[in-house]
Amino acid sequence: MSKLRTLSKTTAMLAVPLTNDERLEFGDKLAEVNQDILAEEVRHISVKQEIKAKLTELQAQRERLAVIVARKEETRSVEVEAVLDYAKEEYRRTRLDTGEVINRRPMNDDERQTEADLD
Repeated sequence: MSKLRTLSKTTAMLAVPLTNDERLEFGDKLAEVNQDILAEEVRHISVKQEIKAKLTELQAQRERLAVIVARKEETRSVEVEAVLDYAKEEYRRTRLDTGEVINRRPMNDDERQTEADLD
């Protein structure tokens, strides 16, 4: 008579040698995962570059706005009128939005000659 008695049958996680087909299958899966990792790393670099470019753009905007706020003015295109005032013998440039004279100087000889041509 046998002196063995089976208490139970269970499963256990144990190392099992792979068949050739299983090794090929795992090799294919490994290659696929490696490709996925490489693609994600490339995407990560690209996204980082996009974020850096956006941050650089936003920082430049912030700096431009900070200068405007600090100076309390912004350089803009403004209509300006240039006038030869023959009575005062001067050339004058005036802002049309505020009426401020931004440049004034004596007329040169060519500008004085223009008055004679008008007669």
